[in-house]
Amino acid sequence: MKHVLHLLASTALLAACSPAGDDGLEPVPLGNATGVIVITQNVVPGLTMEALFQGRVVLDGAGCLRLDSPDPATVVWPKGFTVVADGDTLRVRDAAGREVGHVGGTFRLGGGELGSLHAGVPVSAADRERAHASCPGGYWIVGDVM
Repeated sequence: MKHVLHLLASTALLAACSPAGDDGLEPVPLGNATGVIVITQNVVPGLTMEALFQGRVVLDGAGCLRLDSPDPATVVWPKGFTVVADGDTLRVRDAAGREVGHVGGTFRLGGGELGSLHAGVPVSAADRERAHASCPGGYWIVGDVM
């Protein structure tokens, strides 16, 4: 999948998940027993990158949610997004709890890519180390899910 980056501003990252929704589905937190690593932003940015990724988001062997593309960047979801296990399906929910897609399915993700979670990106040292150890490579910073 071809994408062009138009960097408008950096954004902050944080490995986290929010609590379960009213439907009883459990969020998949960073480093949980299922091995799925979910990374979300800890702020709602004022500006976002404007590239578009259109394609599948897949779970790799290390438990990272990545773009299914020649450049399989790890997805960094917007603040408040969660991933919930529903049987054998991992569903992605926005901050309002609405399903925006499922892992293995097709997404349209506005945003852009950073090469690493460098020291200038406000992520805790422990979360940065965990992401780099388990999900090395680029990181797709989601600005919008269409």
